[in-house]
Amino acid sequence: TTVVLTLGEQGAAAARGGWRAWGPARKTAVVDTTAAGDTFTGYFLRRALEVLARADFELKSSGNDEKIVLQKTITELFLLLGEERA
Repeated sequence: TTVVLTLGEQGAAAARGGWRAWGPARKTAVVDTTAAGDTFTGYFLRRALEVLARADFELKSSGNDEKIVLQKTITELFLLLGEERA
């Protein structure tokens, strides 16, 4: 299970097992916070699914080592939030 938390002005964090990641919030002029969490979740899931679909395609079409593709995919998912913290 992966847990992703939005932290307002402090950004967002994710955890899975012993892995932790944190990404800072981007400075922006706030007009209305209605649905901000839903928007973040939708964007995060969309990008995560794109990364996973690309990895699936790479595994099926390139013949690359599964471990290499998995490592690359996990790294890309971590980068969605920003800085990786073990």
